[in-house]
Amino acid sequence: MCRCYAKALHELKTLEKRLYLSSAIHHILKTLVFLSSLGGVSFLCFRKILHGEASPGDLVGLLAYWNQLQSPLLVVGHSADTIRSQFIAIEDLGKLLLKDPQIKNEKGAADMVVRDGEIRFDHVSFSYDSASKLPTLFDMSFCVPPGKTIALVGHSGAGKSTILELLMRLYDCTAGGITIDGHPLKNLTLKSLRSNLGIVPQVMPR
Repeated sequence: MCRCYAKALHELKTLEKRLYLSSAIHHILKTLVFLSSLGGVSFLCFRKILHGEASPGDLVGLLAYWNQLQSPLLVVGHSADTIRSQFIAIEDLGKLLLKDPQIKNEKGAADMVVRDGEIRFDHVSFSYDSASKLPTLFDMSFCVPPGKTIALVGHSGAGKSTILELLMRLYDCTAGGITIDGHPLKNLTLKSLRSNLGIVPQVMPR
């Protein structure tokens, strides 16, 4: 798992470097085009002024028009980059929606009916990588009585988020079982299970 994560992280950093480099080159070329165009037009205007074919006021008017034209063109360029990135995101989303989920309703699964809401983890073990010798959770057992609040405390990577993911059946535990009101999660439909659970994500202060 660590090797796979390190490889994926390395590929991500490589792609980010390419993205930043291409973006920098794009902005540099765009700036050069604007500056060279402005320089060329100004040179022609100066030449006409020297030959008496234009007045200094024409140069001032030209620069004013150019300033008004430059901002919309920059907005169009930025909008094109945004639209392109959105199309890429839509394509990735379409590929994700076409994937066959690994976690499905078991045959004969019933809708969840909450009575007391007791949650019980019974000797639960779980590993994201079956070949890993260090599972994320190992032989964990605890009970959340109805109406009670518990806190899961631990360092990063200890398995706090994994417990919630297992409770929502985003993954199935490798060993042991999880029950709600005595009903194993695998005996409940995914829609009814997740519709009865509420997750409040952590909001980072600004």
